[in-house]
Amino acid sequence: LAGIGYALFLFFTRKLKLGFGLVPLCALLFIGSLYLSIPLFGANLNLNFSLESLILLLALAFLPTIGGFYCTTRALSLAKSNSVQLIELSEPLFAMLFGSLFLAQSISFLQILGGVFILFAIFVHEFKLKL
Repeated sequence: LAGIGYALFLFFTRKLKLGFGLVPLCALLFIGSLYLSIPLFGANLNLNFSLESLILLLALAFLPTIGGFYCTTRALSLAKSNSVQLIELSEPLFAMLFGSLFLAQSISFLQILGGVFILFAIFVHEFKLKL
């Protein structure tokens, strides 16, 4: 569901030439929150949040999410959407690296193999290599 919403966001941002400022970004996040809340309300969950966990969840939502969306929308104004998406595929590599460096997580062989495939796909696409 989130992937469909993100794909629609990329398509309509480019097709309708939407602005890339903070106001359209906040509107997008609000609409996306409503869109993604549909499955939550249907799940009949009993959620109890402490004040500390609510503050941490809000920080997690605002800092990386808004920053990431802003960088994506800005990149879409400067480059083609398929190039932006391929470069964004490197996110799991950074998550793996930072998890290893800052959280002492171990990296498995399959994660390394996946990272190699991601880098290879980005390299092939960006340098227009024919295989």
